[in-house]
Amino acid sequence: MNVLIIPLSREGSVDIRIQRIAKHLESLTNEKTAQRILKACDTDVGLPSTPKKRERYIGCLMNRLDEELTEKKRKEVMERCGRECIRKTTIERAINLRKKSKDINEFIDELNQNHIGGGKLRMSKGVIHGYYERCYCGAVSKSKHPISLTYCNCSAGWYRELFEKTMQKPVKVEVED
Repeated sequence: MNVLIIPLSREGSVDIRIQRIAKHLESLTNEKTAQRILKACDTDVGLPSTPKKRERYIGCLMNRLDEELTEKKRKEVMERCGRECIRKTTIERAINLRKKSKDINEFIDELNQNHIGGGKLRMSKGVIHGYYERCYCGAVSKSKHPISLTYCNCSAGWYRELFEKTMQKPVKVEVED
């Protein structure tokens, strides 16, 4: 029987973001690798029992992913997290906006006006570009410590899920910067 040990907060709850990272880490690597990475962060940071410790813990996880996994594998872990992170209600709202829009440009404008996708989406040469002035993830958005760009692949997964569901076809998403 395989059991992935995920660190608990002082109250005994698991931060959903850490839970997602652990789940996808294990599914894309193996239990032994996932446990080694999680335990290393337990040792380095301790239990993610406060918002600051959670930020540091996630930062540690990203550093460990950078050290131990290929770029392709760590992108996939984080993209899967982002695909799970987007709320169904957000997708439903976006689908309704898409249905009401006469074309893709109007749809992008509607997404921006409704603050779906950061509010700074733009079309250029058939490519939709998204831009965040800051990270919106509640787990790390207030952190004063830099976090690996690996974490940005969560946003790539979020965007991918949004546009695949609204456009009803596969899309490619890349983190540019």
